[in-house]
Amino acid sequence: MLITTCPYCLRVFRDHPSYKDLGLDVKHITQFLKDFDFRVKTERRVTYHDPCDLGRHAGIYEEPREIIRKIAANFVEPERTRENAMCCGSGGGFRGTFPRDSLKIARNRLDRIIEETGAEILLTECPSCLHNFRNAKLRRQKIEIYNITEFIAQLYREGASREKEAA
Repeated sequence: MLITTCPYCLRVFRDHPSYKDLGLDVKHITQFLKDFDFRVKTERRVTYHDPCDLGRHAGIYEEPREIIRKIAANFVEPERTRENAMCCGSGGGFRGTFPRDSLKIARNRLDRIIEETGAEILLTECPSCLHNFRNAKLRRQKIEIYNITEFIAQLYREGASREKEAA
């Protein structure tokens, strides 16, 4: 099995003819982790941005949400999700070709997510989205931005810190 954290890499290894005969089952990390019991939770308000490559191009919408629902009691969706989600402005080489416009698109999406959800945490499953949103975030915006595995690791660290303080 080949597990990837990058939606574009998933598509290349899963769909490109050059890799069809590798004999590997190719999965996105959310497809692999969706059945895990993480034993960590947050009460913070969490939202999710559907990356174009993972959602519209790879058809993976439910697995990230299954994981988030396990760890976040206060999961809230933005208005435009799944196949109707707004782009972060980074895909298809746009960020490299038009960096200022890319940042404007990301700021617009981030502003709308914050306004619509009131989320403290934004999760997304694309390295390009993650990078672009982090660059677009203004200092006054208190939202934290992670991919799902990063956030789960953060929850484990917070739990370990609380246990250490209690000891």
